[in-house]
Amino acid sequence: KVEGMAVSESGEGSGGPGPVLTTSAGGGGGDSVSKHLDQRQWRVRELIDSENDYVADLGQCCQYIHFMKSSKDEESAEIAMPEDLKQGKDRMIFGNLEMIYEWHRDYFSKKLAQCLTSPSDLGTLFKKSERKFQMYVVYCQNKPKSEHIVSEYIDTYFEEIRLKHGFKLRLTDLLIKPIQRLTKYHMLLEAILKHSQRANLTEEVKNLEMAFQVMTVVPNQANDMMDIGRLQGFEGKIVAQGKLLMRGPLLCTDEPNQAPNFKMKEMTVFLFEQIIIFAETVGKKTQFTSPVYTYVAHIQVNKMHMDERLDFDGESRMFRLKSTDPSRPGLVYLCQAEDTAGRDRWTGCLRRQLQTQMDFLRALQAPIAYHNRMSQQQTT
Repeated sequence: KVEGMAVSESGEGSGGPGPVLTTSAGGGGGDSVSKHLDQRQWRVRELIDSENDYVADLGQCCQYIHFMKSSKDEESAEIAMPEDLKQGKDRMIFGNLEMIYEWHRDYFSKKLAQCLTSPSDLGTLFKKSERKFQMYVVYCQNKPKSEHIVSEYIDTYFEEIRLKHGFKLRLTDLLIKPIQRLTKYHMLLEAILKHSQRANLTEEVKNLEMAFQVMTVVPNQANDMMDIGRLQGFEGKIVAQGKLLMRGPLLCTDEPNQAPNFKMKEMTVFLFEQIIIFAETVGKKTQFTSPVYTYVAHIQVNKMHMDERLDFDGESRMFRLKSTDPSRPGLVYLCQAEDTAGRDRWTGCLRRQLQTQMDFLRALQAPIAYHNRMSQQQTT
C-alpha cells in the first residue's frame, strides 16, 4: 500500500533541503551569487525535465485505460478482463487520472517550460493553477480503493497488460506517480526559492513564495484525503461534508455518565465543516501499510452543542459534544486530548465552526437583519 505524504512549511518530510527562510540573503560576494543563480537554474531545468517524464508516465497509465476499455466486452479478448472488474471496479482504479494527464499534457507542462528563462513566473503559474491542483486531492481520496482493487490482479491481469505494451514500471508504480509528483514540486520549489533568496532576487522570491505555499497546502490536503479514503462504513457522502478542518486521535467515550471511572477508547476523529465523525482505528501506519478507519458515529455540526470546560476535568484536557438532533437523542461524546493545548485546538476549531453554522442559519432566517448587523460590525 501507499504511504501518505507529509509536507510541512519547513519542508520536513518532503525530502527537501530543510527550512527555507533560515539563510540570510547574499552570503559572500559575486561568486556566491553566481553559484546560487546556477543552482537555481539547474533546479528549474530539473523541474521542467521531470515534468516531461511525469507526463510520459501518466500517458502509460492512460494506455492501460484505453486498452481495458476497448477489450472489456470482447468475447475473445487477447487479455480477458476479470469479471469482478467489469462491474465498475475498472473505473475506480484510475479515478480522475485521465483528467490530470490531459491538463498536464496540454497546458501545465507547456507553461512550465516557458519558465526556464523566467523562473519568477513559476509563482504566477502555480497560483493560477491552484484550483486545478485540487484534482490531486480528488485522486488521493480514491487512492485507497484503487490500491485494494489493483492488489488483487497485479501479478495476473495487469502484469499481462504491462508485458504486452513493454512497460518498464508496474501499474502500482505508475499509479503512485501523481502523489510523488506533488512532493517533487514541493522539494524543487523549496530549492529554487532558497537559491533565489541567496542570490538577492527580492521580487522573484515574493513570486516563488506563492508557488511554494500552494505546493505546501495541496500535498497536505491530498494526504488528508487519502486518510479519509480509508474510512469505512460511513453511509453518507464524504465529499458533501465540506472541507476537512481537523483530524487526529482523541480518547473518547459515548458513556459520559460513568464519571469519574470513564472507559475511554482512542478513536480517530474527523471534523468537517458539516459533520464530526468518530472512527475506530484498525492497524498501524508502517512503511508499507496505513491504518483503516471504521465508522462508529457522527454528529452534524448544525445539530451539536459543545461544553468546552467540564467541572470534573482537573487536567483541562476534556470537552463534551452533544447531538441536539431529535432523531438521535442521547448521543453524547466525551473527548480527551493529549494535553490542554490539544484540547484548545479542537474546541477553538469547533467553536468557530459552530459560530459559522449559527451565522448561516441567522442569514437564512432573517437576511436583512443579518446583513445590517454585519455591516455595523465592519464599520466599528
